[in-house]
Amino acid sequence: QVREGWDLLAEYYRSESWTEDELKTEEELLRRFPVTATDRLDYARALLRHGRRAAAVAQYEQVLEAVPFQGEALKRLSELALEAGELGEAEERLLKRLSAWPTDYGSWISLSEVRRRRLDSPGAHRALAAAVGLNPDAAQAYQADGNLYWVDGEREQAIARWRAALAFNPDDERLANRLDHVAPEAKGPWAADVPGEGDSG
Repeated sequence: QVREGWDLLAEYYRSESWTEDELKTEEELLRRFPVTATDRLDYARALLRHGRRAAAVAQYEQVLEAVPFQGEALKRLSELALEAGELGEAEERLLKRLSAWPTDYGSWISLSEVRRRRLDSPGAHRALAAAVGLNPDAAQAYQADGNLYWVDGEREQAIARWRAALAFNPDDERLANRLDHVAPEAKGPWAADVPGEGDSG
């Protein structure tokens, strides 16, 4: 019951966004009671909200020492590494997460971005292909793939991917405008509803 009271207090501070009070409560929990991986995850989240990145990283790493494939820890460490420009570490964390959760669409998308920034276009394409394999109507993956092809100078491949993305997300006006600019013949189905200059009434 004593432990439950501290947990409830931490949750209350969290719900009120009183980060400093939440942080102190989480630290008191770690000091008073046996520490679990969940405790460290809660503490790491509080540290991040308080802007203490290095301390949060240390907590996530301790979680992985106890639970090597803990999903949240691997995800957050990959995100933090990417934010810091530590691309090799970000890719390593993502690959480890995907070895345990190969159907995690979001991690494949993140891996493609890490590889893009590492100038590994073939690797980025492979990650996006895996994402499409999990979600064949994923406009995001097709558009990202098109962007890669465009940067690499493969215009037709890029346009084909963008067309696929627009087919799955026809409300994406920005992408529609891009296609209309780079490939005017590749208008979406909405074009038939737009009056032309020769139309009357």
